Amino acid sequence: PLDVSAIASAFAAQQRDSVVVDIWESLFQLKLAPKSQPQSSASGGAVGKRVDFPSLKQVLQFRSAGFTFSRLPPYGTFEDMEKSMLAAWALVLARLSAPVLVTRATLRYINSLTLPPGSDFSHYLVAGPVVPPGLPQTVSGFLSRISIPCEDCSVNVTQAFTGVATDGASPNVLLDIEAAQPLALDADNTTELRAVLSKLRNFKNDVFFESLTELALEMYE
Repeated sequence: PLDVSAIASAFAAQQRDSVVVDIWESLFQLKLAPKSQPQSSASGGAVGKRVDFPSLKQVLQFRSAGFTFSRLPPYGTFEDMEKSMLAAWALVLARLSAPVLVTRATLRYINSLTLPPGSDFSHYLVAGPVVPPGLPQTVSGFLSRISIPCEDCSVNVTQAFTGVATDGASPNVLLDIEAAQPLALDADNTTELRAVLSKLRNFKNDVFFESLTELALEMYE
């Protein structure tokens, strides 16, 4: 298992403005049974460490069975992000004494779309919210999530209306695309890992472009 505290501290020491915080996880349970009082319980605790690098616009998360690399805006190229991620991954592996097997690779893009005031969502989203014809057509919020399988991977697509921008009129729509593949790969096999990430990226791109209309895509030109 990963010694998350030691690894997080080692990474934090490399950058003066780094910030280390705990990652917390909570579990709440409510049990209902006929003719008895409801029973509730709660448990939780720290499950890992998060290291923020504000000047680098990067966030690293370490759990006992996982590693996450995130890039914050402004975004660069995928190749630059992949290079930084692999460099961080190599440092993680260097601190482990036993061989590591990668069992899952995930690539996630969270796109925030700011649409013109008064926009009809169907003009921008191929699979936007649909209101039955007999009901008022104004939409004040929506959330949808679908899972799409491919040959040996899958992608989860979440669309949500998250409110309006700071101008109080332009709607913000979240397009969250998460592509993942189960693996059984030696952790130091970066050639194969990069091939998997490239495939997931291509699948993610297909989902992105098929989810938006031409009018929406014009905002990215």
